[in-house]
Amino acid sequence: GATGQIGEALIFPGSENAGVRYEGVANPGTGGYSVSLWFNFNGSAQNGILAGMGNAGSASEGWTIFHENGRLIFRMSVDGGGNDLRAAVNTTIGNDSAWHHATLVIDPAVGEIFGYLDGIAATGVGLGGPPDGSYVTDVNGVANGDPLLLGVRSTGGFQFLGGLDDVGIWNEALDATAVSQIYQNGLNGISSSVPEPSAFLMSFLGLSVLLRRRR
Repeated sequence: GATGQIGEALIFPGSENAGVRYEGVANPGTGGYSVSLWFNFNGSAQNGILAGMGNAGSASEGWTIFHENGRLIFRMSVDGGGNDLRAAVNTTIGNDSAWHHATLVIDPAVGEIFGYLDGIAATGVGLGGPPDGSYVTDVNGVANGDPLLLGVRSTGGFQFLGGLDDVGIWNEALDATAVSQIYQNGLNGISSSVPEPSAFLMSFLGLSVLLRRRR
C-alpha cells in the first residue's frame, strides 16, 4: 500500500467497483457509535463516499461520511424514516493533498449526531439531502445489517478519489476529548488508541479497520 498518515494506506482511484467491502462489522444498533478515519483527496476533492453502512440516500437506514461540493458531510438515518428520523452535520473542507482526520459520533443519550474534522466539531447542520438538523426524534435502531463500505456508495457510484488510513469503529459515543486525543495521536503517527481496542481487527492492504470496545 501507499504511505498514509499512520502507516500504509489504501488508495482509491475514483472509478466504478473500486470500493472495499467488509462483512460483519457492528452497526449502531441501540447504543452509542463512533467512526474515525484518516483521509486525503490527493489534490482532487472529487465528490465521493469515504465510508458508510447503508444510507445510500438520506432516507436509507444507516450512516455515511462523504465529501460533496467542498463540504465533508456526516449523515445517518433511522428506519429509512421521515425528516425527523434523519440527521446530518457538515463542515468546509479545502482541496489539498494533506491528510485529514474525520470522526462521526452517534449519541442516543442526547438524540444527536456529531462530526469532527481534524479534531474540531462541525458546526454546519443539514446537507446531504433532506436532513436539516443534527437531532433525530429516535436515534436508536440503526440495524440494517449492511456491510461496511469504503470508497463507494452501497448502491454504486459516488466513488472516492484519494486515500484512507486507520479506520476505527467504537460501540460508544466518543466525547470531544477522546476525538481530540485520537487526532493528536495520529499527527504523531500513532494509531487510534482511545478507547482501548478489543481483539477484533481486520486488515486490507495495510489499511486497518478496527472494532473497539470499552472493557
